[in-house]
Amino acid sequence: MQYLTVSEVARPLGVRPKDISDLFYQRELSDDTCPVVGGRRLIPPDYVPAIVKALRKKGFLKDLSAEEQQITEPTSLGMLPAVVEAAGAGVPLPDKNIKGN
Repeated sequence: MQYLTVSEVARPLGVRPKDISDLFYQRELSDDTCPVVGGRRLIPPDYVPAIVKALRKKGFLKDLSAEEQQITEPTSLGMLPAVVEAAGAGVPLPDKNIKGN
């Protein structure tokens, strides 16, 4: 299964990644469904509608037009096979702040 990161879900929806992360820390979204692995929260594509619903409930997201609703389809969001493979293999993810990575 391929997963999304918080940023990959947030960007097409036009919300800040922090808004989604805060919903996890406030227990509005499931940590069991979207665990943190290797410092990244792994979100299954079929959980995106639940995130959209929680964002609307908290007032972070307006009602979407038909075109905008298409971005909540798993096939239109970017996938992260490298992150999933690295996390599954126990390989640490590169730190973008360190030179040489």
